[in-house]
Amino acid sequence: MKLSNLLNKPTSSVSELAEKYKVSPAVVDKQLAQGIKVEMEHTRLQSVAREIALDHLGEDLHYYEKLSKIERNKVQEHQLFELFDLSQVPNDVIGPEMWLDNPYGTIYVFEVDNKKYEVLFRRDGDEVEITFSDEKGDIGITDSGNATKVFWAVAKSLAEYLKNHPSVHTITFVSYKDKPSRIKLYSVLSQRLAKQMAWHPSSKIDAEFVNYYVTKTPSRGLTKNSRLVELFDLSNAPAGVNPPLKASQEGKDTRYVFSVNNKKYLVVFTQTMDRDYQLKFKDAQGRSTITGAGDAPKVFWAVAAAMDMFVKDHAVAILRFGANEPSRTKLYDRLSAKMAETLGWRREMVKHPDDPAAYFRLYNPHYTKQSLEEGRNTSVIVVDVQPAYSPGNVTLFEKIIKFVVNQTGPILMFVNAEKDGQTYDTLADIKEYWEGIARGYEWHPDDPDWDPEPINWSRFQIVDKGYGYLRSWMDLGVDPAVIIKTIRLMYQNRVNDSRQLFGGEDSDDYAVNFQTFIGPEFKKWMLDDPIIVNWTSMAQLKRFSGSYIVGGGRKECLREVELLMNAFNIKYKRIDSMVYG
Repeated sequence: MKLSNLLNKPTSSVSELAEKYKVSPAVVDKQLAQGIKVEMEHTRLQSVAREIALDHLGEDLHYYEKLSKIERNKVQEHQLFELFDLSQVPNDVIGPEMWLDNPYGTIYVFEVDNKKYEVLFRRDGDEVEITFSDEKGDIGITDSGNATKVFWAVAKSLAEYLKNHPSVHTITFVSYKDKPSRIKLYSVLSQRLAKQMAWHPSSKIDAEFVNYYVTKTPSRGLTKNSRLVELFDLSNAPAGVNPPLKASQEGKDTRYVFSVNNKKYLVVFTQTMDRDYQLKFKDAQGRSTITGAGDAPKVFWAVAAAMDMFVKDHAVAILRFGANEPSRTKLYDRLSAKMAETLGWRREMVKHPDDPAAYFRLYNPHYTKQSLEEGRNTSVIVVDVQPAYSPGNVTLFEKIIKFVVNQTGPILMFVNAEKDGQTYDTLADIKEYWEGIARGYEWHPDDPDWDPEPINWSRFQIVDKGYGYLRSWMDLGVDPAVIIKTIRLMYQNRVNDSRQLFGGEDSDDYAVNFQTFIGPEFKKWMLDDPIIVNWTSMAQLKRFSGSYIVGGGRKECLREVELLMNAFNIKYKRIDSMVYG
C-alpha cells in the first residue's frame, strides 16, 4: 500500500482500536510500539510512523507479528529460479519494459511493490554482461522480501534481450567474492540457463570477483553475406513477391519499388545529413499502416532486400526509421535487430517522453567508429549554437547539432537570446533552428510523408546567459589565473558582482583592498568594470562535470564557461573540431 494512501485514511486511536478488538489499551500499545519501530525504518518522523502503524493495526491487530514471521521465513535465493514462470506476471510487478537500447547497453526497467529497478545488459561483441540495481544504484537488493519478484523480472528481461540479440554467445554475471548469497544465486542461474538453452556453464575466480559464464558454440564459417542469406535468404524471393528495383533518384530521395501479391509498395531513403538517411515505406495509396496485413512477412523480406541494395550502393553512416503504431514498432524492432546482426552494424532504439513513437537507428561502424562514440552517453555543454552566429559556421553548426542530438546523455545549452537583447534570437527561434537542421532543412508540418525523429528537448537544460560577463577582463588581457582567483573570492563571499567585494565600491577601503588582492595585474578600470557570475548555477555546472564542451567562440563565450568551470576544478573535454571563433 502506498504511503500516501495510508496517510489519507482516517486513523483510529489506541482506545478505539482497543474497543474494536475487545482488548485492553495496553495490548494495543504493545502492538503499536512494535509497529512504530518497524515503520521508523522508512521515515524519520515518529508521528508519521505512528500514524502508519495505527492504520495497519486498524486492518489487523497482529499485523506486525505476522510480518515478523514472514521476514523470518523468506524464500532462499537458491530456490528463486524454481518459482519462475515467465508467462505469469507476479502480483505487484510492473514490467519489465525496454527503456533504452543503444550500442553501449540495453536497459530494462520494472517495478516491484512501487519500487523501481533496472537491468543493464552491457554488450561487448558477442558477449553480454548482466547487472541490475534499484533506482539508487544499489545492487544489494537480493535480501529484500521481494527478492522472488525482483529476480522474476530480471529473468524475464534476459529472455526478452536474448530474443532481440540472437548473435549473443556468452552471458556473464560477476559477483564480489564476499557476497555469498549473490554467488550462490548466480551459480544456480548460470546452471539453469545452460541447461535450458543447451549452452555451456563455467566460472572463473580471480582476486576480487567470481565470474560466471554461459556460452554457446559460435557458428563457424559464416561471412556477412552468408549470414544475410541465413536470416532473410535475400537470394530467393518468397512466392508472390517481385523483388525491389531502384525506381528513381530525386534530390535527396532514393526510391525502390516492389510488389507483394500484385500490391505495390515504395521504399524511400531520404538523406537528412551527410551519410545520414531516413527510411520510410508505404503502399501505393500512401498508407504506412501495412504491417498488419497477412503479407507482412513478405513485405518485411522486400524492405530488408531494399535496405541491403541501398547500403551497398551508398556510403551510409546512420540509417533511421520511426514507428508510431505498435505493429510497425514491432516490425521495425525485428527488422533493425536482424539487419544490425547481419551487417555487423550497431543498433539503437530511442523513445522520448510524451511521444508514442519509437525511433530506430543503425550505425555503420566503418563511418561512425571514432573516439567520440565511446562516450555517446556522455553529457554535453553546448555554447551559442544559434541563428545569430550561423553566418560562416553553417557546416560546423550542422556537425555540432548532429553530434549533440545523437548523444543520449543530458545537455546543458548556453544561449545568448532574449535576456539583454544582444541578438535578435529568441529561445523559440533557437529551438526552431535546431529542429530545422536536425530534420534536414526540408521538414514541412503538413507533409504526411515526412516522419523525422524530433529532438528530445527533455534532455536539454537551456540557460539564457546573456553576453560578456567576463569579457572585459578577458579581452583586455587579464591573466586567467587572476580571473579565476577573483571568481573564487566572489563565491566565497556569496556575491555575483566583483564591485560588491571588500565592502562594496562605496567603501573607503574598496580600492586599496581590491588592488592588494589583485596584485601586479591590477588596473584601475577593474574597480568599476566588473566580473558578473549570476548567469549560471555552480551546482548546475558541477552536475555536468566530465562533459564534452562544444560551440563558441573559442576565446569569447565558450572561454567564459571554461573559466568558470576551471575556477572550481570542474572537469570537461573540449572537442576542438566542434569549436568556432
